[in-house]
Amino acid sequence: MNSPNRGPWLYGGLLLLGLGVRLVTLPYLGTHDMDVVLGWGREVRDVGLPHAYSGIWFPVEWQLSAAAVLGAREFAISGLAAMKVITLAFDIGALALLAVLLRTWRGDERYSLIYWIHPYFLLLFILGYVDAHLGFCILACIVILARWPGSTGFIAAGVPLALAFLMKPQAIGLIAAIPALVLIAVVLNPAHRRENLRPLLLLVAPAVLFAAYSVYFDWGGATLTTLAHTYNPDELTRQSPELSGQMTNFWYPVGMILRHDEAPVYTVSRPGLDTVGQVGAILILSGALFAMARAGSVIGSHEVLFTFLFAAMIVPVVATHAHENHLYLGLLLSIPVVAAQSDLNWPLQGLLAAQFLNIFSGHLLGLNKLSDDFAPHGLPDLYLHSEVFQLAVVAVTVVCWAWLMVGFVRLAGNAASADHEHLLGQRAYGEA
Repeated sequence: MNSPNRGPWLYGGLLLLGLGVRLVTLPYLGTHDMDVVLGWGREVRDVGLPHAYSGIWFPVEWQLSAAAVLGAREFAISGLAAMKVITLAFDIGALALLAVLLRTWRGDERYSLIYWIHPYFLLLFILGYVDAHLGFCILACIVILARWPGSTGFIAAGVPLALAFLMKPQAIGLIAAIPALVLIAVVLNPAHRRENLRPLLLLVAPAVLFAAYSVYFDWGGATLTTLAHTYNPDELTRQSPELSGQMTNFWYPVGMILRHDEAPVYTVSRPGLDTVGQVGAILILSGALFAMARAGSVIGSHEVLFTFLFAAMIVPVVATHAHENHLYLGLLLSIPVVAAQSDLNWPLQGLLAAQFLNIFSGHLLGLNKLSDDFAPHGLPDLYLHSEVFQLAVVAVTVVCWAWLMVGFVRLAGNAASADHEHLLGQRAYGEA
């Protein structure tokens, strides 16, 4: 253990280290996706959002991209740097909210450093992934619930959830999990039916914002259904048809088996298997929610956290079409839970390491001189042409994921345990 005098200095130093890495890498191109997203921003600038919008990501992200384009011109910096500055703001916000959540639930705030300095999260920033936008919004939703219980808190917490829903498709699973949780809780706990209907208030703001954007698109020259079309499952599948978009999940080895010759795994698509993945994810998620609801507690911030955590962990690993960065949100939401159950830190670190290795082996430090100067040049070819290497990463992913899921389900269902009282929010409900 660190001495009392050394602890704050070490914590502060590590915070500066994480910030320094992010600041130094602001100007560098990560993946070609950054160019594509900045292209969306230029289209929004030139013709307006209703005419520019074509989906893949949702309207708020298109507008943030436009903000990056305008900010680059205003401050005479590159579009890449402007885009990463926006993501950095969300990243810092997510770190602050994570620390607030840990403090609220009497956890060790130092666990927030996992998010701030772990190579996995640093690499996502360096490569230009914008998952921190989602992470900030979902943490904001949970923090509001944790500190503002009752019906008003659920309505307020729906606002950042609405922003997440209008950002990227990963939020769709979180939204869908809320009515599933409410239905299961109401059936299993009829004595708390009224209280357990309140989480449906989380969906008010997403519905209102979605409707507002739909009307805006209609008034702007598109159609009233333009936005809804981009949320259509068939359209999402058309945009991303692969079994696994380089996500080391259950479908990655299936893709290795079905691919032709040495084609990349992300080129393999089998529409007939999509249903298998979707049904599997729904069944596992329903089982996890059932196990949690059996405890009979009223749905509060604890249950919402675990609902989002289950959805964010299960969908990328069990369903098809997941990309290599889609486990970000599940890993982020794992941190406050692991802070309360430290023996789960080992599988979390194993899963983080596997995800880092998978992404780093494919992209190094991005399409820039950092990869030329500091990364092993032969690693991508070694990884992509070594089935043993890839399967080892898949195996670590699946084993650590299963270990964590068992622990999370057990912890979520252990609502009566005094050891985990700080995760439940029950005292706050009693005071509301």
